[in-house]
Amino acid sequence: MTNNVYKILDDIKDFLRAGEFTNTVSFGDIADIDLDKTTIFPLAHINISAARFTESTITFDINLMCMDILDENNLSVDEYDYFYGNDNLQDVLNSQLAVMSRLFTELTRGSLRDELLTIEDDLTAEPFKDRFVNVLAGWTSTIPLVIQNTTSLSGNNSDGTPICDPDA
Repeated sequence: MTNNVYKILDDIKDFLRAGEFTNTVSFGDIADIDLDKTTIFPLAHINISAARFTESTITFDINLMCMDILDENNLSVDEYDYFYGNDNLQDVLNSQLAVMSRLFTELTRGSLRDELLTIEDDLTAEPFKDRFVNVLAGWTSTIPLVIQNTTSLSGNNSDGTPICDPDA
């Protein structure tokens, strides 16, 4: 199966797009995404940082960032709770962690887990808050996805199709 990257990315993208806390799913270098465009949020961004090979598997490190814009309210200092601050940081952290949790659950024991795709280990998600033109907050995690390496020594996949055939 030479379309491993496509399958992984399409499965994750489709799952994230179907969720209630994700408006846009992007792929590649985060610097290439127009983070000033407010209509794309909440945003889930995917990047592949590495692929490791064993005799029978390929492990892809999938970096996932789930984020949204922080909105400041217009309440005076006397009207808001200092614990929660004057923005929606807790709301963003809560909703975007839910996106990560749902994906992890689906990859470990739900519809995205199958005989060819598994997760190598537990996940750790780290919160972030960063200023671009907008102030963004959310969670980032690296997901180690393991797939079966079905490439044969002949230069063909186990089903006989050429390794570089994008239609395989």
